[in-house]
Formats: sequence, C-alpha cells, structure tokens
Amino acid sequence: MNHIDQHSYNSNNQSIPQVNGKDYDPLDPEQIIQPWPWFATARKEAPVFYNPKVKAWCVTRYEDVQAVYKDFRTFSSKENGEVVELSPLLKDAFPSGHPSRLSMTKMDPPEHTRVRKLISKVMVPKIISQLEPKIRERSNMLIDTFINDGSCNFVTQFASRLPVQVILDFIGAPPELEKDITLWGKDFFHLVQGDFSEEMEVEIANRGKRIVKWINEFIEERRVEDKGDLISQLIRSKGDDGEPLLNNQEIIGIVNSFIVGGHETTATALSMLMRELLRHPDQWEQLKYNQSLAPNAVEEGLRFWPPIRGNFRKVLKETTIGGVLIPEGVKVQLLVISANHDETVFENPDTFDINRKNANKNLSFGYGIHSCIGAALARLEARVALETVVERIPNIRLVKNQDERWVPNIITSRPESIIFQW
Repeated sequence: MNHIDQHSYNSNNQSIPQVNGKDYDPLDPEQIIQPWPWFATARKEAPVFYNPKVKAWCVTRYEDVQAVYKDFRTFSSKENGEVVELSPLLKDAFPSGHPSRLSMTKMDPPEHTRVRKLISKVMVPKIISQLEPKIRERSNMLIDTFINDGSCNFVTQFASRLPVQVILDFIGAPPELEKDITLWGKDFFHLVQGDFSEEMEVEIANRGKRIVKWINEFIEERRVEDKGDLISQLIRSKGDDGEPLLNNQEIIGIVNSFIVGGHETTATALSMLMRELLRHPDQWEQLKYNQSLAPNAVEEGLRFWPPIRGNFRKVLKETTIGGVLIPEGVKVQLLVISANHDETVFENPDTFDINRKNANKNLSFGYGIHSCIGAALARLEARVALETVVERIPNIRLVKNQDERWVPNIITSRPESIIFQW
C-alpha cells in the first residue's frame, strides 16, 4: 500500500483547493497572512486532500480533525513521519538523536499514558493558579522596560519573553538562560521542518550543545539534591517495586517539551491575540471597560489564530477520513487552523469576536489524550498578560501599514514583528 501514488489514491478524486487559480500552499506569503479563503474552499470542495508541499493528507473539517485526534490506534504520534536527518555537525550537538524524538508529543499509549499521568499531578489548575502573582509581576516588569518609549515590538519585547521567563520560573531554571531558551524554541521547529541555511545550522548546533549540556547538568543537580521543583519530583517518582518511573531520556524529553511547548506556542498566541484585538479597536474598548471579557478574548484569540497551524500523524492502517480512503503508512496533517474556522461549528468563523459564545470549543490545544498538558498555564499567561497591558497601556494601538515580517513555517507561521504605539 505504501507504494501507491498517494495523490491518486483518493476515492473521491479530490484535489488540492484553489482560490483564483492559485493552489493551497502553506508557505505562500499571501496565504500565511490570509489563509481563510483556501480553507473555506477545502472544507466545501475537498475536506481531505493530498498536498505534495507537505507530503501529507490534509484534514480540514472540525469533525474530522477531532475524530483523528481521538483515534490514536489508527493515527500514531510516535510514528508521525520521519524527522529531518541530522548532519554530522548536528549529530555532534545532539548525541541522543533528533531533539523531537524525546518529546512527549512523539509518544503513543501506553508510554504516553504513563508519562502524562506523572506530569499531570503538578499541572492541575490549583497548582497552576498559584503562579498568577509571579506571572503578573513578570508582565509588569517587561512593560516597565518599554512603557516610556511610546512604542514597542510586542513580539520581541513582550510576547517572546514572558513565556520563557514563566517556564524558567516553573521548572526552576536560572534567568540567564532566557536568551538561549528563546532562540532554542525557534531552533526546535527549524530542526523539525529542515528549513535552515548552513549558517543557521552552525548557530543551531552551537546553541544545541549549550542546551543539552545545561539540561543534563540541571537534571543531575536534582538527582543529587531535591530542589522541590517539578523535575526533582519526577526524578524521585517510583513505582510499587521501588524503581524509578522515568528514565533519564524521558526526563530530558520532558524538560525539553516544557521549554519548547511552553514558549514558542504561547509567544505566538500572545502576539496574535493582541494583534487581532488592536485590529478591532471597538473590541479593545469593550475589554478596557470590562476585563471579565479577558478569558473569552483569550479563547477567541486561540480559535482565530491557533499557535500550531497543523499537527501531523502517521496512518497505521488503511482507513477513511471524511469519506476519503487513506492508505496505510502515510502522514496526515490536522489543519487545526481550518477546523477552528469551520462554519458548521462557529458562526461567521472568519470574524474575530471576543463575545463569541462557543470560542472555547477551539481545537488549538489539541483534543483527547494529546490535548496540551500545559494548556491551563498558557491560558493563565495570556489572560494575565492581557489584563496587565489593558491596565498599564490602555491607549495602545496598532501601527498602520507596517511590515510585520512573518516567518513561513508549515507548523508555526508567525510574525517576527508587530509594532504598537501609545
């Protein structure tokens, strides 16, 4: 079955969606910023289609995306396709193999169930809520650094910094790692997609060596002494037989997952939430005078611009998605960014509306066993950040006609720059 032409292996003969004669292309600059017409066309005409650009079958409807998330026996996270082969330089930086190999997102049950159960004990809302005062303090400190300037690049001066600082606080890491961790989040996705130059490869390798060295030292310190933090607790978790429940490689993967998952995606979510709010000044005004709207504004921001545009799975056995026959051994991409705009679930889906009644039905943090374990923390960060900006800079506005400089990426396309003034 793996040798079948994937594009022709389609019972409904559906093809890649087009708008004005242009094929859907996740890396096309126009479609990165304004993808909605292609997704609307896909959901109507080709809800499941093969895209040679990503070498995967793309799933666009809410119901189908949700169904794939639920069926981990057919759609594997662990076997969700080959990662980019590491060059000798990168192999030297990452002796344990590709960094994504150790991530919890690359596990299937029962391995995933065991690891997630352990982490879930410290990711409950009661514990997460205790971080709010520190997150608020961090938010205010960041705003202090630029409030007197009358303008800022919100992406680099706030949205990319706050999540890193929060994660470093959460896992008990030193603040001087902020710059390396910030860049490592971006490096990780470049290593997944393979979209880096030779010059970038050298930078990634050098930074990777520092990160790997620090993670190993960080874990070893906690083996010697219980620091009372998350990693110390995981290291000391033992089964009924008295044996450790996690091996060293799994703990490394957990630390790395927190660093990457807790930074890059939250930074994107914060940036896009503020961007949309200030593109809709009437809704910003509502929020200014009614901060109780903040939690739903966060959900609408997540729905409108999910930080992860599409997750991948590998098909373990021939199956059908949305009436389309999919062969064994291929990849599917769950286009959450399309599912979140499915008109059968969300009324006027391409309209940003912080008063939307069902905004929290978004699939931005996944669904089922692989729903993001850090979702509560990300939501808390976004709400507190939003409240802090409203309180400190209520007259903030989006600079018109600016060049936002979007980063093209199949998984996490995002702007590098969004300029606000006040």
